[in-house]
Amino acid sequence: MDTLEKRDAIFYQNLALLYYAMGMTDKRFVVEEKKVIIGIIKKYWSLRDLDLDVENIVYSKLKTLVDSEMSSKAAFKQFQQYYESHTSLYPIVIRRQLIEDVYAIASAYANRNKSELVLFSQIMHLFFPSK
Repeated sequence: MDTLEKRDAIFYQNLALLYYAMGMTDKRFVVEEKKVIIGIIKKYWSLRDLDLDVENIVYSKLKTLVDSEMSSKAAFKQFQQYYESHTSLYPIVIRRQLIEDVYAIASAYANRNKSELVLFSQIMHLFFPSK
């Protein structure tokens, strides 16, 4: 475990919010982005907490977000609020992994566009604020 505070289903639901926010910056959540997210979850997250069905938690949340047509901004705002209230769940190794993850999502379809780069910079600032 990377931190003393236990990650729970809500942590992984918020992970889905962050990924969805990046995928929806251009108001389209395309198949290529979904495939990248599935790969990320399987490779980096599904084995972190063996007592949780991380894949199902994230996929269910993503489906709910897609069905509700939540905006990228609203999803990021919710993630940001959770992050700011639970910073102990995000040591530097986790924040770096999330930066790599959102960069991969942004690069999944037709490379990165302006709105994705803006959100990427907001995430960078959230995780690594200037002093």
